[in-house]
Amino acid sequence: AHVEPFLLVGSPTAATVANSCPRMAHREIEALLSPRPACSNETDTCRRFVSGRNCQSWRPVLFATLGVASLAVVAMGRLSLGHNGRSNIQTLPAAASQPEVAAGSEVFGMQQKWVYDQFAPSVDDKREDCKMILEDMDLAGGIPAAEVHSVGSAHMCCAVCSGFANCSAWTWGKEHSVAYVTQVCWLKMADPSNPWKKNYKKGLVSGMPARGVRKQGVALVPASRSEKMDGVEAREVPATSTSAKCLGDLHIEGHGNLAVISAGANVPGMEAKTVEVVEGNLLVPHMGGRVYLANSCSDGPYNNKEYASINMLGKVMSWTVDVSGTGCGCNTAVYLVSMPQNNNRSKCDDYYCDAMSVCGVPCGEIDLQEANMFSWMSTLHAYSPKLKLADGLGTAIGYGGSLGEPPRRDFTDTDYGPGAECIDTSKPFNVAVSFPVNDDGGLAAMTMIQTQGNCSLKASVEKYRKLKHADPMAEITDMLKAGMTPTISYWSSNDMLWMDGLGKDGRGPCVKDTMEACPAYTRLYGFSIKDIVNAN
Repeated sequence: AHVEPFLLVGSPTAATVANSCPRMAHREIEALLSPRPACSNETDTCRRFVSGRNCQSWRPVLFATLGVASLAVVAMGRLSLGHNGRSNIQTLPAAASQPEVAAGSEVFGMQQKWVYDQFAPSVDDKREDCKMILEDMDLAGGIPAAEVHSVGSAHMCCAVCSGFANCSAWTWGKEHSVAYVTQVCWLKMADPSNPWKKNYKKGLVSGMPARGVRKQGVALVPASRSEKMDGVEAREVPATSTSAKCLGDLHIEGHGNLAVISAGANVPGMEAKTVEVVEGNLLVPHMGGRVYLANSCSDGPYNNKEYASINMLGKVMSWTVDVSGTGCGCNTAVYLVSMPQNNNRSKCDDYYCDAMSVCGVPCGEIDLQEANMFSWMSTLHAYSPKLKLADGLGTAIGYGGSLGEPPRRDFTDTDYGPGAECIDTSKPFNVAVSFPVNDDGGLAAMTMIQTQGNCSLKASVEKYRKLKHADPMAEITDMLKAGMTPTISYWSSNDMLWMDGLGKDGRGPCVKDTMEACPAYTRLYGFSIKDIVNAN
């Protein structure tokens, strides 16, 4: 859970590296140990952060693709190779333009690329707390711990440091178009024998993290304490035969019973995993599972006309969700897609479509919930039938997000998260998403309300970001009027910082996504669909 120093005693050999990095291939070790001048003033370790000298310095910042799973290397969207000549500045070619500035360099025998990422502007002037920020300053000393690339600001670098229990200081490359420097964040641990020293260096920013600020993704997430049937009351549904495709019926209060159909594939070439339907009320999606609510289900080939086609205009859909144990990189999703109108079987062989064309077919999508214990997104995705073009970015509300995505700051980790003041995500909470209409019968907004005990969080999408091709709110109105299929899934990725990342302001929750730590399943129950006027 901590950034541990990777310091080799004496002269490193292939044997010592292999022992510390058991997954590293022999040829990679040989490249790593290619001859270099030794660091000066070396005693029993070479642990100094090299400044102005071209020498070999052992640090825990090796390239992730070398397979060094035990080393603490993290990134905001991209993993990059640690470089020990930070002050040996190399200006990038003038022809390389923003936002994708890149330069190649041979390091450890591997061609490396440095990239400048353009971050969406912060939504306001608020920034994550940081104890100290020193402009044009390198804070030398301590023990180098890790190197993070694609970090959009000094406050974001400070927030990265707050994700590691033993990170005491940081330095960030502010200067644009400089290889090994631009958007690089160096994390450092304190060392009494090597005290901090301020060195003027234009283009660098240094500082120390604030007490009490804690970011997620490195430390292990506490396991869920919920039992599978906690809080679940049985609902009466007709007895039906079940199969791998037809999983049973779910009672939706205010709407009636709907069949639950398992996806033909999670993604093309990967089978969909189990989703349990329990007592007509509980859905238990296991990792990699996805289901569609339907009017009926029959074994054999998928039929898109079986899928539920629900007009949610003027209605509110609600449920109770338990995301306890789901950390950075986990995603429990509830959403609507235009599957009944899609006549393309898709690469998943079940007519699945969405805004990201996961199975090869784009269509309208409304994400009511994409969530883990630390982050939440509710997103409208417009779709143009004329252009057959879906807006994959969409317009979202919630909390979290990084790397080019507009950050969502409708609430913070004080309001939402494990032990939070309002929504304690270590326990179940209720969600209600409504679609009020305007005087013309079109969509006025998508409003999301989370409730736990006597506390509620509320956020709304009332305006869609500007798109060239059409009026997105009118497109979404048409999608809803045509009828959409409720879909539930549970998936994970090591590249989900778009949802739960820090953001340029550093106020988001997660430093790193770790899909391997996601629990086997999550829980959703107590579904209802009602007219807004009768929702209570």
